[in-house]
Amino acid sequence: MRLIGTVFRTELRAALRDRNTVVYSLVIPLALYPILFWGIGEWFSFQQGSLEKQKSRVVIEEEARSPLGEAIAADERWRVSERETDALAAVSAGEIDAFVRIEAPSSDTGTWSLHAWFDEARDRSRVAKTRLGEVIEETDRALVEDRLLAYGETNETFAIINMETENIASAKEVGQTILARVLPMLLVFMLSMGAMHPAVDVLAGEKERKTIETILVSGAPREAILAGKYLLVVTAAFAALVLNLIGMVLAFKHMFSMMGDAKIQIAIPFTSVIAVLFAGLLFAAFVAAVMVLFASFARTFKEGQSYVTPFYLLMMFPTLLAVMPGVELDLRTAWIPITNVALLFREVIAGNFPWGPIAITLGTLLLTTAFVIAIARRVYADEELRLGSGGKTLRSLPSIIRRSRKRSA
Repeated sequence: MRLIGTVFRTELRAALRDRNTVVYSLVIPLALYPILFWGIGEWFSFQQGSLEKQKSRVVIEEEARSPLGEAIAADERWRVSERETDALAAVSAGEIDAFVRIEAPSSDTGTWSLHAWFDEARDRSRVAKTRLGEVIEETDRALVEDRLLAYGETNETFAIINMETENIASAKEVGQTILARVLPMLLVFMLSMGAMHPAVDVLAGEKERKTIETILVSGAPREAILAGKYLLVVTAAFAALVLNLIGMVLAFKHMFSMMGDAKIQIAIPFTSVIAVLFAGLLFAAFVAAVMVLFASFARTFKEGQSYVTPFYLLMMFPTLLAVMPGVELDLRTAWIPITNVALLFREVIAGNFPWGPIAITLGTLLLTTAFVIAIARRVYADEELRLGSGGKTLRSLPSIIRRSRKRSA
């Protein structure tokens, strides 16, 4: 254990001196999301404020003077433009935001007919559509009330269904649900990104820099060397998870505070945080083991990236499966690697703890991690791969395992 700790501390000091490792594992997780979400929130608020301040430009064509036309003209949010020769072309060109045609009411029903055109590819036209809907609703309500009063009746006389809705979820529970939909996928990706650079650097990078011989002549067993390097990658991956979790929660909290929505409170319960960190540590061990295995075959940093990147990209598919509607952590999905971890993150962040599937997920992680580590030990025992002197590639893995079994026998 002392030799493993020595190798780990040596690799950790080297990693902290490496600018790329610090940027990918520390700076980006801690700074990227707060800055990104703060910028998105500020931009969204600015855009919404700008659109709300702008008056919607409308051309109204009516056969007779109508209450709706009067309501639009009286509303300060509208600017009624002069009739265009081709109003539809003006809407399409963005010169006006809406074209409204109002037909006179029929003698039988007294109902006004309205036809409105918008260009929903333009923000201002979409805002005009929303505003017109509000004006129509208010005008229609006023006309109905006037008509009922003429007959000595009120709206309550004809009310058949009176519905009231109430949200029984607390603001904190709503916030947990939002985080549970977004965080799992991002945590899986960023944890993997945090492991990628250190894994390639401590294995392929040292071969390219010709520094592997320095460690080998120290007399430390190759198992201790591999274990020290592996622990560094696990540490980097887990640190990326923790920092991303902190950064994203703070970013969401800031974004929703700017929106001023009191119905949403961004927070994760302490028990959920502990569960995420524990499962994240096991998942970091699995990801680090796979990346260390692949990076062991590389002789240069660039070659190491070409081995590790496909695994990182392949992780997207099972992770995306976890965010699909209707997919839950149960006794079946708990056996699917990577998907089960993302689903576990989602469940515990939302405050749910299905202990059976959680136990299967953690057990699966432990078994697959132990299996990959066993293969990585056999690969690192190959002197040509350890020194980067041979021409062996990832295709040589089956033959390496067979030779290792023969030597063990």
